[in-house]
Amino acid sequence: MDSKTARHQLEQAERARNAAQAFEIPSWGPAFAGACVAAGLLVMGLFPYSAGWRVAAVVVALLLWGAAGWCLVEIRARKGVRGLRGPARSSAITLAVCALALVPGALSASSAMRLSYVILAAAGGLAMWWVARRQVRHA
Repeated sequence: MDSKTARHQLEQAERARNAAQAFEIPSWGPAFAGACVAAGLLVMGLFPYSAGWRVAAVVVALLLWGAAGWCLVEIRARKGVRGLRGPARSSAITLAVCALALVPGALSASSAMRLSYVILAAAGGLAMWWVARRQVRHA
């Protein structure tokens, strides 16, 4: 095998590895993920009345965020990509840590923080939509 053929095969293997790590999502995916993130943040900010309501709001927020993640994992599975690898794994870990970092603040939220949560929801939803939008491919 000459060097040109070897280089071509290595480039092809690298493209295949990158394609397995980065997946294409349908055009409705970013909007759904952004809406789930925004709704979860809004729910946490709208129910600061009692400890029970705050815990319920955190559970609902975590379920909404889990639904967004589950949807993206299912899209990956339909494309033939099983599990989280490479950049997808590091992104999932980062998002999970960020979600868990919001829980203590949500459990001690007061009614004066509602506007903060509305702003955070808008920013978080738009950020999730923007990041996910970069992986939409129009065929």
